[in-house]
Amino acid sequence: MRTRIFTGRLRRVAWLGTLGALLAVLAVPFIGASSAAAYPGFTVSVTCTATNSQSGSQLLWDWYQGGAITGSGTSSATGSGIQPASADTLAVQADSVAGNGCGGTAFKFISFTPGSSVSAKVSVTGKMPCSYAVGPKDTVKVDGSLQS
Repeated sequence: MRTRIFTGRLRRVAWLGTLGALLAVLAVPFIGASSAAAYPGFTVSVTCTATNSQSGSQLLWDWYQGGAITGSGTSSATGSGIQPASADTLAVQADSVAGNGCGGTAFKFISFTPGSSVSAKVSVTGKMPCSYAVGPKDTVKVDGSLQS
């Protein structure tokens, strides 16, 4: 009789273990999907072209949630990162510096649902000499994009 009770308990423990393992395996895709949806990655691409020279030309971005910054970055080439899960606004700024303090700046602000993908392109051209400067002529163009 003791053997039957012991065997019955083992069967019950084995069944519960199998059920737990099955539920864990079934939950993994949903856990992974919600994490991926909440934290999409993003890529940044920046192209700077100049007729003579450039200095400080770049793309800057800020992620906001309810008016507070939740992440930011700067790039003068290409890069990638993770979009903050709570972000609901993206601000992108392109700076074009053509020497002697001359240049230009362009901005773009995009509101979106937190966790969703977003895309922004911005372009600016800076020219030298400025109205207050003298020196060689130069044109610096900055094209930037951020996409999640």
